[in-house]
Amino acid sequence: MATHGRLTLNFHPDRLLRDGRTVAEALDRDGVYRSQFETGISNGGLTAYPGGDRDRWEAMLFGEAYQRPGVLPAERPKYGGLNLLDHADGACPRFGSCHLRLRPELLRRATFTFGDTHTQPKDIGTLDTFEPVLAALLEATAGTGVSLGVAGMDTETLLRALLRRSERESAEAGRALDDYIEAQIHSS
Repeated sequence: MATHGRLTLNFHPDRLLRDGRTVAEALDRDGVYRSQFETGISNGGLTAYPGGDRDRWEAMLFGEAYQRPGVLPAERPKYGGLNLLDHADGACPRFGSCHLRLRPELLRRATFTFGDTHTQPKDIGTLDTFEPVLAALLEATAGTGVSLGVAGMDTETLLRALLRRSERESAEAGRALDDYIEAQIHSS
């Protein structure tokens, strides 16, 4: 199921970095998408520093892999979403009005959670073990009638939409902002 989605990294192009450039200017000039640990900016909490909330969440999720001595900020995961329904505004529009669409081969270097890591989700997966994340998505859809920001969904409608994904162009933008599968992209 995850292989049918596209990883997206949402960002606000006009946010200012420490050096005075906007995110868009830095992306254009450097060609590198930087993590919160590198930029010090976020649309969420500003806790991406050693001992901060983001650091503690990563320690729990990834077995302290990023807390070892010598791990550089650039080596931390980049956060985005799995855009299963091809939303035109990316998987996680709360985190930016623009998004990058990553190459499909990066799916192999991602971990996934149903919902944002700040909620300390228990449903975690990879491309090869996506079942916990899919089960959480189906359970939430059945319980709320909303799936990945689209109202009026039940599990059958969601599964049909996922199976027909390759036939669609792109869904419309403008939907709920907190309903997504978060992706943590490693070694990008």
